[in-house]
Amino acid sequence: MVARVRTAVEKAATLDAAFRNTPERFVHHPPEPPQAPIAVWITPLQEPRTSEPKVQMPVSQRR
Repeated sequence: MVARVRTAVEKAATLDAAFRNTPERFVHHPPEPPQAPIAVWITPLQEPRTSEPKVQMPVSQRR
C-alpha cells in the first residue's frame, strides 16, 4: 500500500508541475491523478459454467 500512496503523490506532483508550467493546456480545472483501482485480476473472472450446453441441436438430429 505504501508504494501505491507514493505513486499517487508522485503523479500529483507531476500534474501540478505541468499545470504550473502550461496552465493553458488544462481548460476547465487543474488535472488530478486517477484513482487507484479497487480490485485487480491477472485473469478476468469467468461466468460459472452450467450443466446445459449453450448450443442445442434440433430434436430431429438427436440420437
